[in-house]
Amino acid sequence: MNIDELVNWADKTLMILDLQECLQKKTVAVLIKNKLATGKCDMTVPLNDDDYKEFLEDFGWLKDMEADIRMFSEYALIGVRNEVRTQGLHTGSYEELDKKLNDLPLKCKESYQLCGECLDFIEQQTEGLKEGDLLLGSDEVIEALFGTTKKLVNEDAKHGLTSFVLAAPASCGELDEVTIMNAFCAIKDKHVNEWSQLNLGRTHLSKRRRCYKVAKNLMTKAKEMASFFRRMEQKVAGSFGGESKVA
Repeated sequence: MNIDELVNWADKTLMILDLQECLQKKTVAVLIKNKLATGKCDMTVPLNDDDYKEFLEDFGWLKDMEADIRMFSEYALIGVRNEVRTQGLHTGSYEELDKKLNDLPLKCKESYQLCGECLDFIEQQTEGLKEGDLLLGSDEVIEALFGTTKKLVNEDAKHGLTSFVLAAPASCGELDEVTIMNAFCAIKDKHVNEWSQLNLGRTHLSKRRRCYKVAKNLMTKAKEMASFFRRMEQKVAGSFGGESKVA
């Protein structure tokens, strides 16, 4: 289960437990689904002694963890991780996050401490950035880019991953028919191969295959030479009426 969903469930269950304690009669608030976000109670349903006892046995343990649940609930509100993951880091990240965190209804001192640590980290990471610079806030973007490149490689059996490395930057940004048509008209396969050889060189697998090919050719030539000398020796032996001693 997602940690945010788990904390949200625990927070709402604690609210029900608190309402139960405040009611004079043993009743528990039942929240209508469309009112969960506001936390308002639409109705109360009386519980008999057995049901109430069972309810406390099932969920009463949450009261022992109430302070931690409240703290983690506020941690989920802070949401710095998701902000950095989706927006990255730039020169205005500190100011934007500072304003967002100041508007949050936080009560726990641990939450304020976490906000301060997050802002210090953001300030440190964005130090030295120039206007227009953008740092990735998650490796998910890189993983997705590798996945796109591998998918393109699998769709083209004639080329390997080496020459397809240019497909990664080509997949970034906006693409339309005009851009693709201009690329097809301006770039040919030989241009890509020339760039690959000049900037990437031969791969380890390519070098190994080349060595194996050279070794195979040498072995073939050696066998041909051995066969040639055997035939020559047989001819010489036959000319002198001798017997070939070649095995």
